[in-house]
Amino acid sequence: MPLSVWVTNLLLVIAAVLWIHKRKPGNNSFLRTKIDLWILLFTVVAAASIFVSPDWGFSTYNFILLWGRYLLLYWLFANSVTSFRQVKQIIVAMLLSALLVSLYGVFQYFSHVQMLSPEWIDKDQFPDIKTRVFSTLYNPNLLAAYLVAVISLTLSFIGSVKQTKEKCALAVILISCLACLVFTYSRGAWLSLLIMILLLGTIVNRKLLWSLMGVPALIFLFKESLLKRLYSIVNPSDTSATLRIALWESTVEMIKEHPWLGIGWGAYWLVYPEYNFFIEDAQTIIYHAHNMYLNIMAELGILGLTVYLVIVFFHLSLVYRLYKSKLKQPFAVIAVGLAAAVISFLISGLTDYVLFNVELSMMFWLLLALIRSINKLRVDY
Repeated sequence: MPLSVWVTNLLLVIAAVLWIHKRKPGNNSFLRTKIDLWILLFTVVAAASIFVSPDWGFSTYNFILLWGRYLLLYWLFANSVTSFRQVKQIIVAMLLSALLVSLYGVFQYFSHVQMLSPEWIDKDQFPDIKTRVFSTLYNPNLLAAYLVAVISLTLSFIGSVKQTKEKCALAVILISCLACLVFTYSRGAWLSLLIMILLLGTIVNRKLLWSLMGVPALIFLFKESLLKRLYSIVNPSDTSATLRIALWESTVEMIKEHPWLGIGWGAYWLVYPEYNFFIEDAQTIIYHAHNMYLNIMAELGILGLTVYLVIVFFHLSLVYRLYKSKLKQPFAVIAVGLAAAVISFLISGLTDYVLFNVELSMMFWLLLALIRSINKLRVDY
């Protein structure tokens, strides 16, 4: 998924065709749970929002193309994974692809690759930062959110594996992703990772809290560039931070005027010019609100956001019950790792709408599908 969205789409279509071909006549193997009712409700609410969109054609096309893709991926994985061996194979594939992505990002940093957009950094505020890596995701903030999810997943596993070879492999992936994350200079992602370490260290393994000792070492290595970037988290005075605040104010106004069904699926960029209180250039297109919760509420209304969050927390509740049960190995370790990655996206959503990106949304729904599959496998265990 993070390597090529086009190849991913092709493989997804092939997988769907093969799954249909594999099914035997009269064999209804589709797994139904209460979650499906909420997913169906979200689909209905999202489809209904199309009728209030300023461009029905675009919203319909975008809804079918995106939500149809996420739903298909979730459905295939939730109903095709039949063993823990398969779950582990999927996770190994995810971690190996993350290693490639992060190594390429590190290469970009040391080869001084040019940023694709000068707006990624305020040169007046941060003159010491020469580049922000983006690897295969074409945006440093998207890359950073992806890396935080992978790091959260890896941190959950690294303390539970027994073999030295596995520990070393996870350590290599972790170090590579951490290094790449630093080079993104994404403040929101750094904050997300800090929160994830505190959560995992408190709930899963207190030894993880010792990793926070690495922060002073990073500050020593990067000195002024990192210190200024960290300080700007509590004193947001650069153009990127002020733009976000302005977008949030505009989005709140959208929600006030369209509280129930929102402005329509994917219609944020179409409606934003009517609420533009900040950007002087009318030709500038703003695609999303840089906040996941505000953006979903703006496009799908309060009902849409509520149902969306219920779906997510329903999956997380499966992990919580599994973690509290007596069957803690290997089910809970894998499930907690997947939940940690999901939560990292939820935290990243506070400062950006990273799930606007197709690859990250596909990964997000894959994580949910695997959580659901593990819960089913645990019941059958």
